[in-house]
Amino acid sequence: PNPVPAVNDDDMTAGDKNDGTGQDDKEDDEDVPLGKHYMVFMCQTWTTTGGPSRFMVARYCLGGLSSRWIRSHVLQITAVLAVYGFVVNANGFDGATENRGAMKQLLTLTLLEVAPSLSDGCWPENFDTLPPTYRDVPEEEEVEPPLVEMVDDGYCEYEAHVTPPKKYSFFQLPWNLKVAYKHPIFVEILIYPTADWPHGVLH
Repeated sequence: PNPVPAVNDDDMTAGDKNDGTGQDDKEDDEDVPLGKHYMVFMCQTWTTTGGPSRFMVARYCLGGLSSRWIRSHVLQITAVLAVYGFVVNANGFDGATENRGAMKQLLTLTLLEVAPSLSDGCWPENFDTLPPTYRDVPEEEEVEPPLVEMVDDGYCEYEAHVTPPKKYSFFQLPWNLKVAYKHPIFVEILIYPTADWPHGVLH
């Protein structure tokens, strides 16, 4: 065994400035930076029986918080979860300013890019320069009667009424509003903001 060096009593007390009043210890405590923001990342998934399952992914105690910090950590945590088989497809935050700012930085895909099948295809030439709007909504057109197709379920053949998917004009939906972004690992999967929850809901 290695020999244990002797310890001089003077060496043990050389760095101790406390005179018994506790003043020096108090000053040392004041020098320690204290966290002002407690940030928690939770993951919710579903079990094989359809029940919800939640677990904590990460938590931080921070002196300051910014939307850029949240954005970078959301992407990092999403990537780490994918390694363990949890594929994120939605984000939920409360209504804090930093959270809303991070979501605006993350979203890159517009409604038209995500759901082009909803469009009726009639667009003004200056569409890209117009803000999301609902103004000048045209009068609703008559809905076409449901289509009828024959369905064979293996037992019998019957008529099924199929309603054609509704199409929306340029002025009916905010087509250039950003609503999703691509998963950092599985780029074919889109991640959507589920809600901008008020603080009271989480409490």
